[in-house]
Amino acid sequence: MLIGAAGMCFCEYIVAIVGVTVGKAASAADESVNLVAQRVLIAFVCFYIAFYAISWGPVAWVLTGEIFVGVPSFDVPKLLIQFIPS
Repeated sequence: MLIGAAGMCFCEYIVAIVGVTVGKAASAADESVNLVAQRVLIAFVCFYIAFYAISWGPVAWVLTGEIFVGVPSFDVPKLLIQFIPS
């Protein structure tokens, strides 16, 4: 998880640096865009998502499964008895 956190931090810094320095137009009247900067921003956002998906993303699923272990197995038969005619 530390590698994922470090990768996410690195990607955030690159996105911030590129976005502030070369990602915007020189003036409000200037309509030109820097396509290379935009592609770098998109690429590092994708890398950020990849680092999240391999490190921190699955934690929510595991944590939820550990907190609520066994809860549905006790409640489902009671609910089914109410709705299934015997």
